[in-house]
Amino acid sequence: MFKISTSVEALHRVVAMLVAVAVMIWSVGAYSSAQAANLTFISDTLSDSAPAVVSDHTLQFTIPAGSPGVIAGGTINVTFPAGFTMCSVAFGDVDLSINAVDQTLAAVPVPAGA
Repeated sequence: MFKISTSVEALHRVVAMLVAVAVMIWSVGAYSSAQAANLTFISDTLSDSAPAVVSDHTLQFTIPAGSPGVIAGGTINVTFPAGFTMCSVAFGDVDLSINAVDQTLAAVPVPAGA
């Protein structure tokens, strides 16, 4: 008539509770945060601004003081407006320098909209 609780049933309850909590945490996702700051200076200087002429673009921007900047392995995406023609840009045509020091670039394309 009376049911006597055993240690096995208690263990099952504990395991079931741990599994339920783990599934809830997994479904919500691990806590992460993103930090971003607006650039304080942005410029795109053309070597020749005549229409339909091939031109070099010098892109410059300043990261706000106190910002960690672009971390190692991070990315900088430059998106030009619709209708902009990239002509014959090759990987070797792109240079990056930080504080007048050339940086190494990875030749990995990023899909549009990424």
